[in-house]
Amino acid sequence: MLAGGIINGKASLRELNTNRVFTSDLTIQDFSFHGDTVGNISMKVNNEKQDTYAAEVTISGRGNDVKMDGYYYNAGAQSHFDLNAHLVQLSLKSIEGFTLGELHDASGNITGDLAIKGTMATPEIRGDLRFQQAGFKLTRFNSYYRAQDEHIRFTPDGIELINFTLLDSTGNKAVFDGNVYTKDFRDYRFGLIVHAENFQVLNSTREDNKLYFGRLFIDTKVLIKGISTIL
Repeated sequence: MLAGGIINGKASLRELNTNRVFTSDLTIQDFSFHGDTVGNISMKVNNEKQDTYAAEVTISGRGNDVKMDGYYYNAGAQSHFDLNAHLVQLSLKSIEGFTLGELHDASGNITGDLAIKGTMATPEIRGDLRFQQAGFKLTRFNSYYRAQDEHIRFTPDGIELINFTLLDSTGNKAVFDGNVYTKDFRDYRFGLIVHAENFQVLNSTREDNKLYFGRLFIDTKVLIKGISTIL
């Protein structure tokens, strides 16, 4: 099943001949996506102010405590949003399904605060996310990694990593330092230094991946530069 849950709540539409004011107060109990239960989602949305949609969304349960609120301003070509997200705790296990199978055996939490503004074409994201006792396995490589207490920062230039450290299953490190530059989160320019010693990047069998399999460890200190575009 792609998604599941039990929806309860109420919605109303009034002033049909003028501004068409919409209000809603909905909950989705035990919302799940691709088999992983995220938790209980509460959504309150209204457009009591003309051309402005106000929203309050919370996620609770399953180790999650997330709050998001803000506004979407409907102004034709000038439409934009102004949102704030407060992650007291977001369980990696609960959002594993959103990776569409790319990650599994996830554990730990993400915390942080984000301010999200702008438009869909040019979003502006500012703030920090911290990975606390996080762990996950990359399905295609069958390699398990941990980020014990690491953070990433969203800046006007894009995404900043300061000595972001991944540990493999034996405790060996790969350290990422630098920036992923972007203005729209579709076109990226890299300026990253990666330093690793005896770090495991591949731990798969033929059953895991028929194209490439085996065990691969790397020693490297490399500067990653260049551009990437998501079409």
